[in-house]
Amino acid sequence: MKDLTLGLMMGLALCAGFSTLNAAEADKNAQAATTSAAQASDTARPAKKRQPLAIKFDVRADWDYFHYDSKDAKDESAFAGKFLNFILDGNISEQISYHFRHRLNRLIENGNFFDATDWAYIDYDINQNWRVSAGKQVIAIGGYEYDRAPIDVYYYSNFCNLLPACYEFGISGQYTTNDSRNTLLFQISNSPFTSPNVRFNGLYAYNLMWYGRYGFFNSMYSVNLMEYRFSGPKDYTAMVALGNQFNFGSFCLEIDYTHRYVQDQKFFDNFSLVGKAAYTINNCFTWFVKGGYECFTSNDPSYTWQQRGITDFYLPDFNASFFGAGLEYYPIKNSRDLRLHAYCFATTEHPNDFQTGIGLRWRLNAFTIE
Repeated sequence: MKDLTLGLMMGLALCAGFSTLNAAEADKNAQAATTSAAQASDTARPAKKRQPLAIKFDVRADWDYFHYDSKDAKDESAFAGKFLNFILDGNISEQISYHFRHRLNRLIENGNFFDATDWAYIDYDINQNWRVSAGKQVIAIGGYEYDRAPIDVYYYSNFCNLLPACYEFGISGQYTTNDSRNTLLFQISNSPFTSPNVRFNGLYAYNLMWYGRYGFFNSMYSVNLMEYRFSGPKDYTAMVALGNQFNFGSFCLEIDYTHRYVQDQKFFDNFSLVGKAAYTINNCFTWFVKGGYECFTSNDPSYTWQQRGITDFYLPDFNASFFGAGLEYYPIKNSRDLRLHAYCFATTEHPNDFQTGIGLRWRLNAFTIE
C-alpha cells in the first residue's frame, strides 16, 4: 500500500511541482476562433467550416527580460522566436476532415517525427450529433488555460507547465445535442506518463469531457483516469478538471479548478485554482490579469521521480501563488492575424523575481481553396 501511495504521489506531484519564470511551451490544442474578449477555447467544436484545403503558418517572437533577486544570478534578456507552426486542415469528403499541426521550431527526439507534431487526426461526422476521431490528439483535460493554444499564453500554472504531455495518439467519440449546447466526449489515448523511450508499455488515459454552451456561460469539465508505471505493477492517477467561462459583452472571466487525487490525502491537499479576467476595447485592445494558487501536500517528501528520463528529481511540499497582467493590440480592423503584446508576471515562490516580455504574433494564410 505504501508503494501505491508513493507511486500516485510521484505521478501527480509533477502536475503541482516547481514554479518557473519561463513560460513553458506546454502542448495544447488549437482549432477554434476566439471571442473578442478572450483568446478562448482552442478545442474541437461540434460544427466546422467545410473547406477542401487550408494551409497556414503561425509565428510568434518575443523580447524577454528576467529579473532575479539573487547575488548568484544576473538579470537576463534576449530576443527569441517562440513558435513557428505549420497548420493543415481540409476535407476528404462531406463527412471526413483532417487536421494537422507541426511545430517547425521544435526538436525531434528519439528519432520520432511525431514528437514535433501537436496533432494529426481525422474526424468522421456520422451525422449532426455524432463524431468519431482517430490519430494524435490533445488529451481531453478540462480547463481554459490548458485548452488555449500555447502561442496565445504568456505564462502558465505549474499544472500546465509540468504536465508530461498534452498530445498523444488515441481515439475518441463525441455526441452533441440537437441544440448544440452540450457535447460529451469520451477518449482513450496513450497516457501522458508514457515514457518516450518505451512507447509500447501499455499505459493509457481514459478521459470524459463535457462542453457546455449556455449564452454567457461556457464550460469544459473533465474526469480523467491515467495509468503510469515507475516500477512494478501499473498504477493510476485520477483527476477532476473544471473550466468555467463567463462572457458579459467585452468582459470575459475564466475560472479553472483542477483536483488531483492522491491516496490518503485530504480533498484540498493537491489542487490548482487559476483565474483570468480580460476586457476588450473596440475589438483592438485587450487588457487582462491572470493569477492562481496551487497546492501539493505529500505524505512522504523523501521520494524521487524517475519518469521520462528525469532522475533524482526532488518533489517537496509545494504551496504558492502566481500573478501577472498584460495588454494585446490588434492593429488590423476585424482581424486577429496580427497581434502586439506585452506582459509581466511573478510568483510567491520567488517573490522578488519577475519576468516581462514584449512580442509579436502573426498568422499567414498561405493557401486556401474554398
